Amino acid sequence: MDIKNDKEHYGEIIGITDYDTKKVEETVSFFLSGNADYEFRTTLINEFHKDKNIEKIGEWIKGAKRYFLQKFKSGDNCLAPAGLSEVPKDTAENFIELLKKDVPSAKLRGY
Repeated sequence: MDIKNDKEHYGEIIGITDYDTKKVEETVSFFLSGNADYEFRTTLINEFHKDKNIEKIGEWIKGAKRYFLQKFKSGDNCLAPAGLSEVPKDTAENFIELLKKDVPSAKLRGY
């Protein structure tokens, strides 16, 4: 399951102002309850993801079985590629360290 951003900033990354995250939150809760196998993932975008966002995501999905921070790759499938860039590897590694207190399973993918 994609976790686009923390709840407060979810709408910004999907382009919907004042997006109601209720359904996303229900789905996250379902998976965290252990009723189905899952992985969470966030594609890191330099313009949207900072330390505070990552910390809030970690608090939200605390104890997740699998969580990956993925490298952003601009391309034809990106809805708004102009002006978006990948998070540098050293920053992504720092994000993993920030997550470890809430999501010890957090790992990088694609770096």
